[in-house]
Amino acid sequence: MEYYRHRYGVGGRLLEENKNAVPSESGETEPRHLTKPAQIALLAAVCILSFLYSLGLLGAVGFVLMPLTAAMIVLLAVDLGDSKAGLTLLLFVNILPFAASAIYTNSLPTALGALYPLATALPIWLTVRTGQGRAASVALAAMSLMVIMLAGFAVSVVNELGSFNAETVGMVLDAAFTPYGDYISGMTYEYNGETVNYFTAVDIDMMRYYFKAMFFGAAAAAMMVWAYFATLAFRFVAWIFGTSWMIPYGYRISMRVKMTQNGPEAEISHEPVQWRIELDGVTVGIYISAYLISVLLSSSNGVLLTLYTVVMNLVIILSPGFLYCGVRDIILGFRGKSSAGGMSRIVLILGVIMLFINPMSMVFILCTLGVIVTLRENRARRDLQKNRKE
Repeated sequence: MEYYRHRYGVGGRLLEENKNAVPSESGETEPRHLTKPAQIALLAAVCILSFLYSLGLLGAVGFVLMPLTAAMIVLLAVDLGDSKAGLTLLLFVNILPFAASAIYTNSLPTALGALYPLATALPIWLTVRTGQGRAASVALAAMSLMVIMLAGFAVSVVNELGSFNAETVGMVLDAAFTPYGDYISGMTYEYNGETVNYFTAVDIDMMRYYFKAMFFGAAAAAMMVWAYFATLAFRFVAWIFGTSWMIPYGYRISMRVKMTQNGPEAEISHEPVQWRIELDGVTVGIYISAYLISVLLSSSNGVLLTLYTVVMNLVIILSPGFLYCGVRDIILGFRGKSSAGGMSRIVLILGVIMLFINPMSMVFILCTLGVIVTLRENRARRDLQKNRKE
């Protein structure tokens, strides 16, 4: 059953010709699995990295290597085929290092750090073996990573201040902001022979507020990015070992408007693409609504300011997905497959200009393109389904 799920992808649709397929004893073609030496090498690498995580020896380098570690774990687990065997492997290479770290370092935050590969690999493994889309893999892995990060953060706050609540969290974030606040408070310029600060005390207090209010939203967005890199690493290692058949696939459906003798007409095209990130209309609606509300409440105070920070956190969390869709469409434009057509070229030019003027505006422009592309592709998908039914 595992073989057919991966071979035929989502909904039982046949994958493009599998170059890695080999004939079985019955004469049918089956996907090539990892060889024993490859399994041993990957398992050894994963175990070594997992125990280095558990000892806290990798530090920042370990977080950079985390997507690759998770990808190798997913590759091994999916290759086993059996769900129980895969889950056993996932737990073995992560729970044992966690326990060893808790005993050896006597530090729960350090031990929780050993669970980052598991937090990333488990959701990706579950979504891959069930043929889910890549967006689901990224979202669930990001949520799992966020849970581990919050658990480690909470334990650290308790160890330092004795309790975990809004007040102690605020104290920790204030301490984290202090060096930055001291730096910008010292930024000055000369005006009519006088030294003037670029930022007033009120400005710095407002920056401190936004830093604390947006911290967890920014952290969640960062987890989304790392989860995406984990899926990218999984595609990479699967390609290296000739086992790309493990990756689910779907259809890239796009709509372009072309001019004909009868006027503009919509042209819908579709092609099979492995593990393409697709965002749904609900996500688009939430993103647009949150952004519009944030614009309306940008100068609010009191309760409305709290609402503003909530919707801005939503915008921050969802922005990486639409940023990715916008950049992807620009890249596809060089191959003549852009869903936005000439709009992607205009956005590319504006993005390059804004990069030197206001990088945040460049991000907004690319996210806007991503929203437009997502809406067009979702509309094309609905039209295609409607045409098939007719």
